[in-house]
Amino acid sequence: MTNINNSTSSSQLQQQPTMGIQPNDPKKLVDYLMSDFRSLSMDAKKKHNHVKEAAESGLVKIRNISATCEQQQDSDLIQALRISCTELLHPFLLGCSSKSPRLVPISLQAIQRLIHNRVIDSNVVPAIVNELWILTEAECEELKIIQTITPFVGTEPFVSSWALSKCIVLTFRLNASKDSLVINAASAAVRQLFSCVFERVIKEDEAPEIQQQQQTLSNQQQSLAPPSLRPCAADAFLLLRDLCALIRREQPNWLIGLQRIAPILGLELLESVIKNYPSIFLKHQEFAELLKTQISAQIAAKMLHVGEREFAMLAVAAANATQTNNGDNQNKPLSVSAALLNQQLQQQSSSHLTSTSQMAKSAASSSVSSTGRDFPIVIRSLRISLALVINYHSLLGAQSEAIIHFLIELLAQHATTSWEAAVAIEVLHKMLAQPKLLSWLCTRPDGPKFLEAIVFSRLFAFIKKCLDEASHDGFTMRDGENNIQSGFVYKGVFLPLGDGHPSSKRSILLDWLDKHNAEKIPEAYCLSVTYATFCVASRSLHSAIEDFQNNENDSSEYSENAKELYNSSYHFLVAGLSTLLECSVDDSLNEQLLNCLCSLAILALRLQLPKPRREVLKAICRAALPFQYYNKFIDSIGTSTTANGTIGSNVSSSNFTPFDDSSTTFDNQKGVLK
Repeated sequence: MTNINNSTSSSQLQQQPTMGIQPNDPKKLVDYLMSDFRSLSMDAKKKHNHVKEAAESGLVKIRNISATCEQQQDSDLIQALRISCTELLHPFLLGCSSKSPRLVPISLQAIQRLIHNRVIDSNVVPAIVNELWILTEAECEELKIIQTITPFVGTEPFVSSWALSKCIVLTFRLNASKDSLVINAASAAVRQLFSCVFERVIKEDEAPEIQQQQQTLSNQQQSLAPPSLRPCAADAFLLLRDLCALIRREQPNWLIGLQRIAPILGLELLESVIKNYPSIFLKHQEFAELLKTQISAQIAAKMLHVGEREFAMLAVAAANATQTNNGDNQNKPLSVSAALLNQQLQQQSSSHLTSTSQMAKSAASSSVSSTGRDFPIVIRSLRISLALVINYHSLLGAQSEAIIHFLIELLAQHATTSWEAAVAIEVLHKMLAQPKLLSWLCTRPDGPKFLEAIVFSRLFAFIKKCLDEASHDGFTMRDGENNIQSGFVYKGVFLPLGDGHPSSKRSILLDWLDKHNAEKIPEAYCLSVTYATFCVASRSLHSAIEDFQNNENDSSEYSENAKELYNSSYHFLVAGLSTLLECSVDDSLNEQLLNCLCSLAILALRLQLPKPRREVLKAICRAALPFQYYNKFIDSIGTSTTANGTIGSNVSSSNFTPFDDSSTTFDNQKGVLK
């Protein structure tokens, strides 16, 4: 019901409600209103005499206004119409209250004309809202009601508080109509009203301080919203809080008369607010608290299929835990990342301990069922989680780390051919494309360990998992076969590069908003997205370190932060890039992977890190030079010259090699590893 064609619905909302009248064209408005009064009088003369008399009075009134302002400017005519708005609107309100199939369309069309030309006065807003409410309950002209509500809220700033909540409730109720055309139009109208409400907050924040001091809250806003908020912000706060309540299937406090909404529509509305208006949450403490205490936990509960209380434990139990190691830090609180690492190390020795990591694994294994009922909810919850982590990681803190850890666990718990693993790697791909997120994670307590031991190490393990699983049931490449498609070859099995290429701007599963069931994902899709993830993570690492250099005033502090970020990331980035490079059978892929390795090498040189520099250069040489050439010649020469003090500093070899040279052979004919 909620998966609609927004372009079609938007056109339905705008289909000639004003019959070609342009705004600020008062003379044409007068002509059209005269025609509406005549039509209303003629159609009402048989059964609705009171409407006929009111229409005739309105016709006389508008003639007098037109004659009085004939020699004056257009602005004077508009002002005169606005002063007489109550008298002009009265016949059309009577026409709406008649519920006549002939009178209601004429009346709503005339009301739309008045709204479109900004003739409506604040005094008549309650009367208009009441008539629209009555017509909605009578299921009369539902599409025209939607076409009236949208410009009514969008053009009149004094439609606020009680009137605004009633208009939003009307659109939600019309979204549950029996007519599919009305459902689509109402769904589009709800989205427009939400955007309008939050756009008002931005304009209110940008208003001069004198105007802000003149604004006062209504009685309803004073009783429900925090007193520190101004009127538009109060409306937005109450709307967002009630939306969260409706998603939880609780009764709202502000949207009176609304019992429930479609879960998919509710999540899509929440995503639009979180994604499009981060400035509101970052500027207003009230919205930030709502984000932390309700939205984040609620979405994680939807995604993890655990209660909000359990997610709160996942996010903050680590902060209340204490280290069990001896030393001065024995009673020091741990961050989420530190607790995850600490509890993972204790897992074998303390099987009874309910660790945060175990909770994440349990949630990942049971969170997303393969049933079609869960698929659209989980996809939208993951989209919201992505927006939360990217835009609000500094506000959410430990909750962001918990979400990232949950996504990492999804990769381990599900097969690479499952949609659960595919959508998880899509989200991680978009997250790791954000340099600011990498920088923030590095500055968290024990953040470098979190990046290295949980994020990048698990991603590298996922590459090996993708290769191993695909090699069992993939397409075996025959000798001499020339496959023109880009991809990788592992153990003689060709793995095509799909839509996960770094140039791809769209995700597959995250954009499956029109599907109620998960479809089969493309072959080797998870490997393709993981390849893109490693490439984009390398670029993000480069940008993040450059940002440290540009933003930090203290060069020593910059150097320390940049080195921590690099040291926590390079090891498994090099491992993953090298693994993909040795499996690649396409020149364009080789170029991308080598560019990433070169970028890492340049960073190591810039940061003066000899061990990482040697690790990266070794990976490049392994790809460019003959088999074991590096170990026999370059490494031995580098070691001897280092001992003589001529080159670099004496550093030990890294314990990690992407492939074990002693157990791996190379097929020169196919150009692949065996």
